[in-house]
Amino acid sequence: MLDANKLSMITYSVFSYLITQDERFVGRASDTFNNLLSRATLVSKTGEKDRNRFFNSLRDKVNELRK
Repeated sequence: MLDANKLSMITYSVFSYLITQDERFVGRASDTFNNLLSRATLVSKTGEKDRNRFFNSLRDKVNELRK
């Protein structure tokens, strides 16, 4: 059990991952993740037009990669 300890897990292939409890790394990873969350827009909270634009751009990118 970790109690108050924090750790980061990074996957780099299906069965391989790195685990660290280094406070500097874990703190930086947590700060970065929280920063991304604070700037994110929930798709469920946007209007239909924005959702369609988002998913259409993803679909276009996938189709371009398939060519």
